[in-house]
Amino acid sequence: MSGYFLTLTTTGRRSGLPRRTPLNYAILDDRVYLLSGFGTRADWYRNLVAGPRVSLALPGRVLEGRAEPVVDPAEAERA
Repeated sequence: MSGYFLTLTTTGRRSGLPRRTPLNYAILDDRVYLLSGFGTRADWYRNLVAGPRVSLALPGRVLEGRAEPVVDPAEAERA
């Protein structure tokens, strides 16, 4: 099994505590795309919808920013 993994840190929507999740990702057009195997039911996804400030620990660097769901099917397919 191979791929690219990062650690996403969100803020728990109920607890307010940092929550870390290892995820697959892809970089396309200077954006980082995350894959949710459980779709919108994933806790990390619901956390970032409730509080979009996130931290991404990629190999060799940490990025902080604002997450937003991909709603365009063409963009999702491309990523």
